[in-house]
Amino acid sequence: MIDLLSPKAQYQFSLAEQHLQQGRHQAALACFKQALKAAPRHPFIMFRIGIANHLLELRDEAIRWYRKALTINNNLGEAHNNLGKALLEQRRFQEAADAFAEAGRLLPGSPVPPASQASALLGMGRLDQAEQLCKDALQRDPDYAEAHWNLALILLKQGHYAEGWQEYEWRWRTPSFPSPRRSFPYPAWDGRQPLRGKRIVIHAEQGYGDTIQAARYLPLLEQQGAQLIVACQPPLVRLLSSVSRTIQVLPFGSALPTADYHLPLFSLPGLFSPDIAAIPRCYPYLQPPVEQLQHWSALCEETAAGFRVGLAWSGKPKPDPGRSIPPQLLAPLAQVADISWFSLLVADQPRQSGVRLPFPMHDFSGQISDFADTAALINHLDLVISIDTAVAHLAGALEVPVWLLLPTPCDWRWMIDRNDSPWYPTMRLFRQPSVANWSSVVREVLGQLSIFTQHR
Repeated sequence: MIDLLSPKAQYQFSLAEQHLQQGRHQAALACFKQALKAAPRHPFIMFRIGIANHLLELRDEAIRWYRKALTINNNLGEAHNNLGKALLEQRRFQEAADAFAEAGRLLPGSPVPPASQASALLGMGRLDQAEQLCKDALQRDPDYAEAHWNLALILLKQGHYAEGWQEYEWRWRTPSFPSPRRSFPYPAWDGRQPLRGKRIVIHAEQGYGDTIQAARYLPLLEQQGAQLIVACQPPLVRLLSSVSRTIQVLPFGSALPTADYHLPLFSLPGLFSPDIAAIPRCYPYLQPPVEQLQHWSALCEETAAGFRVGLAWSGKPKPDPGRSIPPQLLAPLAQVADISWFSLLVADQPRQSGVRLPFPMHDFSGQISDFADTAALINHLDLVISIDTAVAHLAGALEVPVWLLLPTPCDWRWMIDRNDSPWYPTMRLFRQPSVANWSSVVREVLGQLSIFTQHR
């Protein structure tokens, strides 16, 4: 298709492809556009312009160029697939599903479109269809990691843990997985080798919240006689040290002692929780350091009277672009009387000057150095209201009442159509009734908050 270009267009196109391979996306975009000037209606160049925009995270432009290419040649299966990806990233699930379906029609042997379409259907809550699409993709390629990963999310969301955790182990082979795979000079523990007298390194993965959630499994290893070393994100070192007095917790980058085994932290649920009933339920399983508790107790007594509520409303846009709430939408919560509000936009969401608060509240972010401080502050609150971020996991791990405000769709761990969580007994879930509908969530929280404060 591309060999019909004039020499000038071919030169610019080849140069653009070199830039693209070397990660120089802006330069690639400029060269693709030069190639298009020499071949104004060439759909494949338009498609590549879409890719360059997509890599620059200019999704609206990427969508526009994918569609321009398809207007000229609607049989470009890859363009349909990439269009679906861009639409999926914008949470336009039905449009994405339609694009992936068309890609699947044009690329009948590829596992990519059905696995991608499963992501869109998962976003719409059509889990049975999404599961079947993953299995269709795996029939085409049994080793296609994205299909295994999507299947894991679908199964876990439904509470099918035995099969779901098996599929979850494919995460390391998925290019989009956010954590690097760490290598060690000793084998991975598979759950069968005796641990008594053995040293095992458990290394955290993914985000802060994932680490906090899975930390409950660490005592189970010590109960088997293991000497436990945990490598984790630096802001979690002091907090995770509270799991046990004999645990050794080191920040990533530290030299690790010689060990017998290693294991990624989120592989532990698959070894110990084949079903929901087997989730460890010993709460609280984390504790703030005593000195932090004393400091934050005095600070709260000095500054806050009445009912104390912590609020976290913003998180990193990746990998969860829909989880944050515009602060102005939370303003009605200030109507409830006799509440001292505390900002919990700390630790996993570094504060910057000019961050807008939804209403007047105590903001001690300048005194928060790590999650041990955050835990001590939360320990002195009556309630935490949070989006799906590490703050919610931390409150649950501390056995503090926490109301979790969830987008549609939400993460696998919060399951389907329930207002509680098997992971945290003090947690209550408030779900969007439809995509991006935070106003309904805030109204529900407002009503329940008035009731909750009156009965405390």
